[in-house]
Amino acid sequence: VDVGLARLRQRRELRRVGMLLAETGPYDLVFIDPPWGHGLEAIALHVLMKHSLLAPDATIIVEHGTRATPELTELPAGLERTELRRYGDTSLTWLQRTPEQPVLPE
Repeated sequence: VDVGLARLRQRRELRRVGMLLAETGPYDLVFIDPPWGHGLEAIALHVLMKHSLLAPDATIIVEHGTRATPELTELPAGLERTELRRYGDTSLTWLQRTPEQPVLPE
């Protein structure tokens, strides 16, 4: 029987991301649920990519308002949108870390 382990981390402020960076990573699954309409989704995604906090096949789920345009129009390099689910006023967007392309010699 395979048993998986999970760690749940809650960060109320992005300035506390240093605490997250100090902890072990990278993360296989990240759930982002910031206050809607402030652009915090995009900031969180950029921080995750900039600091290499995602495992190679990581999945990210972002909760955002259905009516408001989510701040997910320009994803950081290395992420792709794979699914969108709407539940009334709430939407969930799934993102997947894209495989790194090998650098070919010229």
